[in-house]
Amino acid sequence: MSTNYVPAIKSKMGDWTYYITKMTFGEVEKQVELAENIHPNRELDALIQRELSNRVTGMTEFLLTEKQRFYGSLVVAIYKGNPVFHPIKIDEGHGIVDRVNHSFGLLQMDGSQTYFALDGQHRLESIKNACKENPDLRADEISVLVIKHDESKEGMIRTRRLFTKLNRYAKPTDNRTNIAIDEDDCIAISTRRLVRELDVLKGIIKIDAAGKQLSTGKKDAKYFTTMATLYECNLELAKSFRDGSEMAREFLSSRPSDEYLDDIYAYLSEIWTHLMNSVDLLRRITQDKELPGEFRSSDGGAIWVRPLFQLIACQFLKRALLSGHGLTPAVEWLSKLPRNLNDEPWVNVLWNPGTKRIAGAKAERMFCVEALVISSGMGNSNMTKKDLKEKYGHYHNRASKDFPSF
Repeated sequence: MSTNYVPAIKSKMGDWTYYITKMTFGEVEKQVELAENIHPNRELDALIQRELSNRVTGMTEFLLTEKQRFYGSLVVAIYKGNPVFHPIKIDEGHGIVDRVNHSFGLLQMDGSQTYFALDGQHRLESIKNACKENPDLRADEISVLVIKHDESKEGMIRTRRLFTKLNRYAKPTDNRTNIAIDEDDCIAISTRRLVRELDVLKGIIKIDAAGKQLSTGKKDAKYFTTMATLYECNLELAKSFRDGSEMAREFLSSRPSDEYLDDIYAYLSEIWTHLMNSVDLLRRITQDKELPGEFRSSDGGAIWVRPLFQLIACQFLKRALLSGHGLTPAVEWLSKLPRNLNDEPWVNVLWNPGTKRIAGAKAERMFCVEALVISSGMGNSNMTKKDLKEKYGHYHNRASKDFPSF
């Protein structure tokens, strides 16, 4: 074993002393292990590997294909190696320089060390996988936060507790944050652009809504829908883009070309512009500047200002467009549907008149989409007209009931 030195900055947080340094991907590949691999348990390790593999494939592809690849720091503990920090003194006689003296230096190890990851297991595995496929990646560098692991029983408990806190309590970004910042998901990119640039949607999309629903009070009166709902609607509409042949799933995790982004934005813009200008109630919002909240009420109000129906409408449009029907006739047919949630066919399906609350979940939403496809003749459905009558009857506590024709 030979002594080696690593450049490092000494830092302290709470009662932990740690060192900020860097490693090449090649060094990470050889020297850093999963924490479980230090004292392996076969059954537990198999479970961990299965859980890791769910995300690592996409992350590996990111490293292999993305020129602008970048990862945050790994947090690792040193196992063995007898690390000793040697501060470097800079004698400049300068106040600013003097303040940082003894903070940076060299971390000396005897060569027997192993690093194990306390945080960043997915990043670690993707780095190892990517380096196997493309050895040139071994020259890439990543910042590493190094913590000394004490091999005593007390030290093992202390390190394990840190591992648990770093992982169990790490909070992933929520859906609205992902939509707001994701630069690879083409639907998130297009949704943000629609909110910023498309005249018919400007100022009426609630950006910071935690969920998809809007209240009937003054707080949400100016909003037509939420950004989360707009994203889901765009995701459905995009499946009919270029007959659905070019909406590749990987475009949600790997940024397509700028030309593709412009084309899909233009496609979505056309649909939303046509929809907002063709449906009477929506035209009153976009052109007459009436508040969307005026059409929501405790008695249900209008279907078009409810996120649940907005998604139903977009799923119907996707089906109609994929079956070869034009946008104009599909929107025109939608515009003739009964407007109020408290009217058939929405009452008892999407709206509970007793509790005066939205009743529809995914099953009700999909039923409505199939019912509209069958009723309009715009698209194919696996549901027969008999199935439709029985299902609609079920919502009205009958053996069967005719779904209204429009």
